[in-house]
Amino acid sequence: ELIWNDATREKVKRLLSREADQLLSAHKDIPEHIWRPKDGEECAYEDLVKGELVVGGVFLRLFVANPNWVLRNPRVFLSELLERTLKELRKDSPETALLETLTSALVGLLGAQPSMLEQVATQGYVPQISQAMHTKQSTSARTLLLVFHQLSSSALCVEALADSDPLPGLMSAIRLRPDVAHEAAKGLSNLFQQDRPSLVRQALDHSLVEFLLSQLDS
Repeated sequence: ELIWNDATREKVKRLLSREADQLLSAHKDIPEHIWRPKDGEECAYEDLVKGELVVGGVFLRLFVANPNWVLRNPRVFLSELLERTLKELRKDSPETALLETLTSALVGLLGAQPSMLEQVATQGYVPQISQAMHTKQSTSARTLLLVFHQLSSSALCVEALADSDPLPGLMSAIRLRPDVAHEAAKGLSNLFQQDRPSLVRQALDHSLVEFLLSQLDS
């Protein structure tokens, strides 16, 4: 979504006026003349786009500031945002500032539009997120714990999590980022409020209770 400001609006008007005058002049000489953009033509939006992180046509800086913004195509935005975030999470050394912006946008979107969580589950992203929790990167662990907290409020996402054995990765991420343990604990609470015997069995197999008690002691 393109965000206008006065300077950009005036620039677009000026460029369109110039092109219209040139086209009119060309038609006077050759009525069949067809307008085509010239190579290297000045971009009307260059000043606006420069330096901005744009995903799915959305300026993330502006979206993070207002996650309740009405999106033109939220499903496409969510898919592209998930793909971009997962791509960054897979890197050995993710760019901290970029990942933090992607995280804020993703968590903001899922928090503002919880119905979008169904798309996360049905499009197969939950196992990818669960697998990514085995990261050794502190920045990535923070992202994954915050996203897990959002996923845990969806029955479909919890079902997908239960099928992907998330607890070892989750426990590893908590060790890396104990400062996000509060969100992780709320996510775990949501998780076990769903009646999933397989999750209870996994918790016993991985000594989750003992792990959480050790975290409290530390």
